[in-house]
Amino acid sequence: MVTKWGFGMAPFKKEQLSKYKLAFTHVSNFIENKTVSLDLPDQISITKGFFNRICKQDQWNWFIAFAYIDFPPIKKIEAIVSFLSELRRALLSNDVNKQDIFSSRLVDLGFLEYKNNFFSFDEKKEDEYLYSIATRRK
Repeated sequence: MVTKWGFGMAPFKKEQLSKYKLAFTHVSNFIENKTVSLDLPDQISITKGFFNRICKQDQWNWFIAFAYIDFPPIKKIEAIVSFLSELRRALLSNDVNKQDIFSSRLVDLGFLEYKNNFFSFDEKKEDEYLYSIATRRK
Protein backbone atom coordinates (compact mmCIF):
# COMPACT_ATOMS: atom_id res chain seq x y z
CA MET A 1 0.00 0.00 0.00
CA VAL A 2 1.37 3.41 -0.95
CA THR A 3 0.31 6.41 1.08
CA LYS A 4 0.53 9.83 -0.48
CA TRP A 5 0.64 12.95 1.63
CA GLY A 6 -0.03 16.50 0.60
CA PHE A 7 2.93 18.83 0.82
CA GLY A 8 3.56 19.71 4.45
CA MET A 9 1.37 16.88 5.75
CA ALA A 10 3.78 13.94 5.83
CA PRO A 11 4.11 12.45 9.31
CA PHE A 12 7.46 12.43 11.07
CA LYS A 13 9.57 9.32 10.71
CA LYS A 14 10.19 7.60 14.05
CA GLU A 15 13.90 8.46 13.96
CA GLN A 16 13.20 12.11 13.23
CA LEU A 17 10.58 12.34 15.97
CA SER A 18 13.01 10.78 18.47
CA LYS A 19 15.69 13.27 17.42
CA TYR A 20 13.31 16.20 18.01
CA LYS A 21 12.19 14.82 21.38
CA LEU A 22 15.79 14.53 22.53
CA ALA A 23 16.61 18.04 21.28
CA PHE A 24 13.56 19.62 22.94
CA THR A 25 14.48 17.84 26.19
CA HIS A 26 18.09 19.08 26.16
CA VAL A 27 17.13 22.66 25.33
CA SER A 28 14.33 22.84 27.91
CA ASN A 29 16.61 21.29 30.57
CA PHE A 30 19.12 24.04 29.89
CA ILE A 31 16.50 26.81 29.93
CA GLU A 32 14.87 25.57 33.15
CA ASN A 33 17.82 24.13 35.09
CA LYS A 34 20.98 25.35 33.30
CA THR A 35 21.83 21.69 32.63
CA VAL A 36 24.58 21.63 30.00
CA SER A 37 25.35 18.57 27.91
CA LEU A 38 28.31 18.22 25.56
CA ASP A 39 26.05 18.14 22.53
CA LEU A 40 23.80 21.03 23.65
CA PRO A 41 24.86 23.29 20.75
CA ASP A 42 23.86 20.54 18.30
CA GLN A 43 20.58 19.98 20.14
CA ILE A 44 19.82 23.71 19.94
CA SER A 45 20.47 23.56 16.18
CA ILE A 46 18.09 20.62 15.78
CA THR A 47 15.40 22.45 17.76
CA LYS A 48 15.97 25.59 15.70
CA GLY A 49 15.57 23.48 12.56
CA PHE A 50 12.23 22.20 13.81
CA PHE A 51 10.89 25.75 14.19
CA ASN A 52 12.56 26.92 10.99
CA ARG A 53 10.73 24.32 8.89
CA ILE A 54 7.48 25.94 10.03
CA CYS A 55 8.69 29.45 9.11
CA LYS A 56 9.98 28.43 5.70
CA GLN A 57 7.16 25.98 4.91
CA ASP A 58 9.50 24.13 2.55
CA GLN A 59 9.59 20.62 4.03
CA TRP A 60 7.24 17.70 3.51
CA ASN A 61 6.16 17.81 7.16
CA TRP A 62 6.20 21.53 7.96
CA PHE A 63 2.46 21.62 8.68
CA ILE A 64 2.68 18.57 10.93
CA ALA A 65 5.47 20.31 12.88
CA PHE A 66 3.17 23.33 13.18
CA ALA A 67 0.36 21.11 14.47
CA TYR A 68 2.67 19.44 17.01
CA ILE A 69 3.17 22.77 18.78
CA ASP A 70 -0.50 23.79 18.37
CA PHE A 71 -0.22 26.54 15.74
CA PRO A 72 1.39 29.48 17.56
CA PRO A 73 1.75 32.81 15.70
CA ILE A 74 4.47 32.73 13.03
CA LYS A 75 6.02 35.91 14.47
CA LYS A 76 6.65 34.05 17.74
CA ILE A 77 8.18 31.12 15.88
CA GLU A 78 10.48 33.47 13.95
CA ALA A 79 11.58 35.08 17.23
CA ILE A 80 12.21 31.64 18.77
CA VAL A 81 14.43 30.74 15.80
CA SER A 82 16.40 33.95 16.31
CA PHE A 83 16.76 33.50 20.08
CA LEU A 84 17.81 29.86 19.71
CA SER A 85 20.59 31.03 17.37
CA GLU A 86 21.65 33.66 19.90
CA LEU A 87 21.49 31.14 22.77
CA ARG A 88 23.71 28.74 20.83
CA ARG A 89 26.18 31.54 20.10
CA ALA A 90 26.23 32.58 23.77
CA LEU A 91 26.78 28.99 24.84
CA LEU A 92 29.70 28.51 22.44
CA SER A 93 31.31 31.78 23.60
CA ASN A 94 30.63 30.90 27.25
CA ASP A 95 28.74 34.17 27.79
CA VAL A 96 26.62 33.32 30.83
CA ASN A 97 24.88 36.72 30.87
CA LYS A 98 23.62 36.32 27.30
CA GLN A 99 22.67 32.70 27.99
CA ASP A 100 20.40 33.94 30.78
CA ILE A 101 18.96 36.73 28.62
CA PHE A 102 18.08 34.47 25.70
CA SER A 103 16.80 31.69 27.95
CA SER A 104 14.42 34.22 29.54
CA ARG A 105 13.28 35.49 26.17
CA LEU A 106 12.54 31.94 25.01
CA VAL A 107 10.46 31.36 28.13
CA ASP A 108 8.62 34.65 27.56
CA LEU A 109 7.81 33.59 23.98
CA GLY A 110 6.27 30.32 25.20
CA PHE A 111 9.05 27.90 24.22
CA LEU A 112 8.34 25.62 27.20
CA GLU A 113 4.62 25.61 26.42
CA TYR A 114 5.37 24.65 22.80
CA LYS A 115 7.68 21.90 24.05
CA ASN A 116 4.84 20.58 26.22
CA ASN A 117 2.46 20.76 23.24
CA PHE A 118 5.00 18.82 21.18
CA PHE A 119 5.26 16.03 23.76
CA SER A 120 1.50 15.80 24.28
CA PHE A 121 0.56 15.84 20.59
CA ASP A 122 0.04 12.06 20.37
CA GLU A 123 -2.39 12.28 23.28
CA LYS A 124 -4.66 14.69 21.38
CA LYS A 125 -6.25 11.90 19.35
CA GLU A 126 -9.69 13.48 19.51
CA ASP A 127 -8.48 16.66 17.79
CA GLU A 128 -8.90 16.99 14.07
CA TYR A 129 -7.35 19.56 11.81
CA LEU A 130 -8.65 20.87 8.54
CA TYR A 131 -5.97 21.69 6.01
CA SER A 132 -6.95 23.71 2.99
CA ILE A 133 -4.75 24.30 -0.02
CA ALA A 134 -5.58 27.35 -2.06
CA THR A 135 -4.22 27.90 -5.55
CA ARG A 136 -4.25 30.97 -7.68
CA ARG A 137 -5.35 30.73 -11.26
CA LYS A 138 -3.33 32.57 -13.84
